[in-house]
Amino acid sequence: MTSVLRFRLVFLLLFCLGGQPALAQDDEILPAGGNAYDEALSALSSGLSFKERGDYSGAIRRFSHALNSGYLDHANRAIALNNRGNCYAEQEKWDEALADYNQSLLLAPEFLEAYFNRAGLYYQTGRLKEAVVDYRQAIAQNPSLPQPHYRLAFVWAKLGDYEQAVAAGEEALNLDPGNQRYLRQLEQWRREGQAVK
Repeated sequence: MTSVLRFRLVFLLLFCLGGQPALAQDDEILPAGGNAYDEALSALSSGLSFKERGDYSGAIRRFSHALNSGYLDHANRAIALNNRGNCYAEQEKWDEALADYNQSLLLAPEFLEAYFNRAGLYYQTGRLKEAVVDYRQAIAQNPSLPQPHYRLAFVWAKLGDYEQAVAAGEEALNLDPGNQRYLRQLEQWRREGQAVK
């Protein structure tokens, strides 16, 4: 099994099971020895660990190290850029986050998470029409996920289009019928929509 496939399987298993890769020491970026490609993957994995525990500066250093190594393939570069963008966004470094999301999508135009994250950044920074485009792209990638529909509804509400907000909110609730948060928010959008009529 190749290193890339092995890393992706481990990453997928950890992600699906809610686990985390083993934590690296604060001053450790790469393990001693091994080939450069495996060391780049190790830096990427270490960055994910630091991100999970909320050490965004440490995660950024590790993602940057993996990216600067030149040994990541397109898919892993896209993952590293998207995650580094998330860390920058947590620090409200919007320009850096946007640059990483854009680069991630250039490498992997089908990367749903990068569209979703960039849409969230657009929403946070008031670029609502761009947020609509990216949430729609995320929905087009996988229409059965409720979260992009739900987030899109927030954008429509902020734009004052409660009809669209309710429609998107209803779709999210249809996809996750037991979600009480979705239901409460949908009722609020309905009330707000009635108030502006």
